[in-house]
Amino acid sequence: MTVSNTMEAASLLPRRAPESSGPESGSIHASQQPVLDRRARVLLGWLDDLHAARILNAVQAGEPLSNDQQLKVGAARAAVRARPSGAPQGDLVRPIGSTLDEYLELLRQSPLAQPYFVEGWEVALVDLPRVYGVQPHVFIDHADDRVRDIDLDDVVSVAQVTLPMAASTEFTQQFDMQQKAFIISSANPNLRVVGAGAVAAQDGLPGAVMLGFQVALMASYVQVAEVQGRFFLRDGYHRALGLIRRGLRYAPVLVRRGLPLAALIPVPAAMLAYERYMGDHPPFLADYLNESVAIEARVTAAHKVVVVQAIELGG
Repeated sequence: MTVSNTMEAASLLPRRAPESSGPESGSIHASQQPVLDRRARVLLGWLDDLHAARILNAVQAGEPLSNDQQLKVGAARAAVRARPSGAPQGDLVRPIGSTLDEYLELLRQSPLAQPYFVEGWEVALVDLPRVYGVQPHVFIDHADDRVRDIDLDDVVSVAQVTLPMAASTEFTQQFDMQQKAFIISSANPNLRVVGAGAVAAQDGLPGAVMLGFQVALMASYVQVAEVQGRFFLRDGYHRALGLIRRGLRYAPVLVRRGLPLAALIPVPAAMLAYERYMGDHPPFLADYLNESVAIEARVTAAHKVVVVQAIELGG
């Protein structure tokens, strides 16, 4: 039995790769999985021409910007440059107070949250619209759904979404009998193989053993990290934008000061350029929703896929 862990790129309609005639034609590959383009808010005013062209010409990858697109990108960049220089984030973080004491005590005891508190994260109220973003785009197709039922006047209700006690179960699973494989997929990148085990089979041949893997969506918390004197969103972009769109400012989130840049951005190539978020005009989270510097577009989504497949070798 093998387990593979793959990231999947996307298009608007499901597509499958051509069948392979090689020796591994019985194996499941990431390119065989259905994929989708998704609605996203894009920080157009902070993108270079190449990145902007990839977003605006999603169907014709590699095509340069048209004249109209150059005007649109130029206008967004001009709006960014017109802002006052500096990075105003004073009074961004406030003490949480005692309202969440009971909830936070349970959170600290949670096996999913304990590692964060050990690493030095703490819970505080943070002014979300003024936190800086480092992602070039944020998918918004499910952002409103994530925060629709929150009572914005109840900090516990907000915390149940920004600092959840349990992991989500939002993933799909199917079994491919022909290839003897379980296929589990989710738009959430926190899908993980979290354990494995063997038990005696309740049905089937005498002496048979049931072998398996535990798969779960790890709990995801809204995290704000201070890096080189600036506060950035590290995780929870969907929920943060959903809350901002509903008009909420201060929300209870995990905060950590003095985080290394590498811990904020493990894959620099997937984020904005360093000089964009560390320059004179870094993007705020509110800017993803600002029509003068950002746009809505269809962007290829990366789906997380876990494949557990039984392969018989030899005689």
